[in-house]
Amino acid sequence: MSETLTVSTPRQSRIRELIVEAHDKAEKAKEAAADAVSVAAECGKLLAIEKEQFRLALPSGSGAPRPAWSQYYEAHFGTALPFKTAEAWQQLSLGLDDTPPQTDHAIAPNVMRKGMSTLVIYPAKDYSQAPGDVPIRARPSHLSIVNRFVAWAKDYRQRYQNKITPAKADELRADLAPIVEFLRWLDETR
Repeated sequence: MSETLTVSTPRQSRIRELIVEAHDKAEKAKEAAADAVSVAAECGKLLAIEKEQFRLALPSGSGAPRPAWSQYYEAHFGTALPFKTAEAWQQLSLGLDDTPPQTDHAIAPNVMRKGMSTLVIYPAKDYSQAPGDVPIRARPSHLSIVNRFVAWAKDYRQRYQNKITPAKADELRADLAPIVEFLRWLDETR
């Protein structure tokens, strides 16, 4: 930052101090987050190796039940890190392996976002229902389609209330036939 500005009041001076302090703290936070992501990725890499060794050590063909990796993990590491988080850290290590070496504390932005979300440095995207949404379980793969359809249908009804011609109704029925067919199929699976 340039020091060419002249500060004339105590409040303006304090504002400049806070700007500098915020930038310094943000830089330190970036470095700390990058370090945390790197440590989590290293742990994930070691967990992946441990998982592979576990699978190789399993007896094969003896007829004895084979223990699951999740049971092994819970017995050895479960109190230190939840199983789902450990899986995410293993995926994180794969992301770091795929990126070219970075300078300083820089990590590829997509890997950094994923790592920060995994470490809960910032929360993952919230897929909660908004007012007016259809009350269904949050499954991002179909939730947005359903909510967009509901919004469209509501808008369409308001715009064309009592104004739909028989030809337009037939056109809509034809356009929406795949949806009706899908709903019939769902009813048949009960």
